[in-house]
Amino acid sequence: MKSAIHSGPLRVGFAGCGFVTRNRHLPTLRRVKEIEVAALADLDPAALSEVADRYGVSRRHGSAESLVRDSEVEAVAVCVPVGAHVEVALAALEAGKHVFLEKPLALHLEDADRLVARAADFSSRVMVGFNLRWHRNLRAARQIVASGALGRIQSLSTVFSDPVLSRTGLPAWRSSRAAGGGVLLDKLVHHFDLWRFLLADEVKEVFTLSHSGRGDDDTVSVTARMAGGTLVTTLGMDDAFMKHEVTIYGERGGVHVDCYRFDGLRRYGVSDMPGAPRTRLRHFAAMLRESRASLAAIRRGGDFDASYDGEWRHFVESIRSGRPPECGLADGRAAMQISLAADRSRSLGEPVSIASGSTRVPVA
Repeated sequence: MKSAIHSGPLRVGFAGCGFVTRNRHLPTLRRVKEIEVAALADLDPAALSEVADRYGVSRRHGSAESLVRDSEVEAVAVCVPVGAHVEVALAALEAGKHVFLEKPLALHLEDADRLVARAADFSSRVMVGFNLRWHRNLRAARQIVASGALGRIQSLSTVFSDPVLSRTGLPAWRSSRAAGGGVLLDKLVHHFDLWRFLLADEVKEVFTLSHSGRGDDDTVSVTARMAGGTLVTTLGMDDAFMKHEVTIYGERGGVHVDCYRFDGLRRYGVSDMPGAPRTRLRHFAAMLRESRASLAAIRRGGDFDASYDGEWRHFVESIRSGRPPECGLADGRAAMQISLAADRSRSLGEPVSIASGSTRVPVA
């Protein structure tokens, strides 16, 4: 079915009223004039009523199947548990809707491949929700790398620690390896996408170490080799203090991004000593130069929250312009494949090449 493009705000219906819908997307869309939240759907009547009442949404559906048939909905945001992603996305495409698909694409690679193949038959746009691609400082870091200013990139390291979900009513499927893919697929897939996004390169092999505490693998360390030889590492934790940082090491300098700070971008020359007076003065001057953009981001909740604004505005622009989104199904599949290979490495206790990575999330 051919998707219709109407004037005025894009009318989006949300399938799923869980954490990311109620705490990330819906607050964001209050600031995005290009989008109207037209309808909500959830299998839990209490959750549906609570979220719909809070955000003033009158059109309510007891299932995703009902939502995708709603003629008032132009695009469907798929925010259901990951095991249902593919079926809901396909139903939306078949109903002529555009699709905003939360990460990851699926639990199993063959299901993701089925979605990729079927989506090619439709004119609708499909975008994957890797919001970090629209973080102001991460986009700046990418431009610095692409400019060649850092020279050859030696290494990239990232840290993502967020105990909030694990301690505030996290749904069981989010921490379950079998139901949600665990930390590797549910959370660190964001950073696996960042590897590719920041370095413009593909992953060759991965090695994973993990520890289980409150949930499956809630502390994970993943090391990888990119096709171009760069070594990358990501440390992910579900039960430690909040931290979200990216550091890029080049032969002529480096970049550090603290994703939660308004002045979170720091550049270093190859001989700069962090904390030295000259380095601190240069960083202070850079902060002043960026103050207007920083203040604008603060008004949107900070650069991390503003990254959700960016991805939604890009989704609308992609639909209106007819151009493919920057982050499509191929990107979602690539990041998912890295997650699955990392999980297989965790299970085997040895490095795994991406080509030989498992297509299913191991349960043990």
